[in-house]
Amino acid sequence: MSRHPEYFSTFDDEPEEALARDYRVEEGQSNPFLHLSMHLAVEEQVSVDQPPGIRSAFKALCERHGDEHKAAHCVFECLAEQIYQQQRNGVAFDSQRYVQCVLEQCDLPQR
Repeated sequence: MSRHPEYFSTFDDEPEEALARDYRVEEGQSNPFLHLSMHLAVEEQVSVDQPPGIRSAFKALCERHGDEHKAAHCVFECLAEQIYQQQRNGVAFDSQRYVQCVLEQCDLPQR
């Protein structure tokens, strides 16, 4: 949370109020709970290298950006796209495509 001061006021609100709020992208808002959950998801994936290859792809992205936090935000784009495709098309999560997307963010050759 410390890397996202823009959410401090949200978490200063009463919990019921913060949870009940409708965070609309159309209104320039992002859902702080979703955003922080994405950080946790990427952190967990990297820590256990699941899907296989995500750890090395993430490390390469960190080197490219020189910042782990910025790299995580790039990974969010790939993760969100895979989740969207999975739900939209009723298909399984494409782990290979997800890792390839991260590698593309790094400008690295695909495996």
